[in-house]
Amino acid sequence: SGTFQMTGTSRYAALRFIPIICAITSLAWETNALAQEPEEAAQLSAVAAYVEGLRRARDSLMSASDYEAALEPAQIVIRELQTANQDASPDRIMLAIILAELERHDDAEVELLDVVEMMQDDEGMWSDTLVTPLRLLGRTYIRARRFPQAITALTQARDVSRRSAGLFNVDTQIGVIDDLTNAQLGLGDTVAARELQLERLETAQRQFGTEDPQVIPYHYHLAGYYEDSRLRTSAREQYQAALEIAELHGDTEQILTALSNMLRQDLQLGTVRSNMIERLELLLDSEPPDNATSARGIAYAVLGDIALIDEEQSEAANLYAQAWNTLAAAGETDPGTYFEDPVPIRLITPLSAVDVAARSLPYAWGTMTLQFDVTKDGRIEEITGIGSEPAELMDDAYVERLTEAWFRPSLVAGEPVDAPGVVFTHYFRYYVDPEAVED
Repeated sequence: SGTFQMTGTSRYAALRFIPIICAITSLAWETNALAQEPEEAAQLSAVAAYVEGLRRARDSLMSASDYEAALEPAQIVIRELQTANQDASPDRIMLAIILAELERHDDAEVELLDVVEMMQDDEGMWSDTLVTPLRLLGRTYIRARRFPQAITALTQARDVSRRSAGLFNVDTQIGVIDDLTNAQLGLGDTVAARELQLERLETAQRQFGTEDPQVIPYHYHLAGYYEDSRLRTSAREQYQAALEIAELHGDTEQILTALSNMLRQDLQLGTVRSNMIERLELLLDSEPPDNATSARGIAYAVLGDIALIDEEQSEAANLYAQAWNTLAAAGETDPGTYFEDPVPIRLITPLSAVDVAARSLPYAWGTMTLQFDVTKDGRIEEITGIGSEPAELMDDAYVERLTEAWFRPSLVAGEPVDAPGVVFTHYFRYYVDPEAVED
């Protein structure tokens, strides 16, 4: 729970840049080799082959997340390029990614600032090539919890993107907006973070049009942000907007998806509408039984969740079996994996001091890990605390809410089963400086 928790894995999406960077630098070697005398060209080509081998080693190690081992070949590549008076900027970006993953934030900052300065000198202040190093610089600052500097770097990246690719381009702006959101959340400014997520949707709407199906994923993204923020009503509104677009275009799968997500919010809010249930059931009945899709399977699962909370266990079991069989027939999602772990379908998590505060102050993320049994009827038993950080800040309140919660049970071959020893981690926000709250 909490608001849009900052991501911890794949923070730099390093692999996305590797093919582009290698292609650019390889082309530079080839061009320079052709321009030399035969003997010099042969020597340059030999060095180029050596560097390319080091790059492949570096990139393979990065793919395996072995950043410690990737560091040495990354450094040698740059040394060789600089000795040969070749442009090392793309490879310095890769080195910065490695350094940041190793939490050497200051060293990563130096590399990226130098690359940005050189690019500005060579290509101008508004070159679109600046977006990548500026964005990586912003992410490095986020990891170092230097949020004001992150906002400065990311705002510059967004300005460059707008200037070079257009005010409402989604290709580069969307990722920058998400990074800016994380920076604002780290600073404690939830209002600015929410405005950025709204801007994300508006950017897509201006590029594609408000009723274009391409906008639907952006509504879903904003809905997910609201769900993370426990703003269930706002999330439901975004799913409703997606539903209206899907209905306009007669997209049955998107209609099913939007309706299922709206009912999920209603379950959490405790305000399930009978007309919504009937609408979903009619839509499922209107399709041939052999028309198996993931959206249909998930819709059956949501109807099963509703029946479970209504304590209609037999009906819930039948619907879960339909969900399992439909997902299996669709072949897009493995039902054994999808239904392996219990998931909360009605869990009202307690509010922390950050959640109820009237003003924004710097906060951090805390964790609390609990172990409990989930019965085949979706109830919680035998709750045991495993650990929390900060200790005992939210433990009692969360245990109390768990006793009132409903979980979708684990399914085995389509049947609900008891799940003992479920380990569940709850994320919450707390103030970095509690004394500031009292001032």
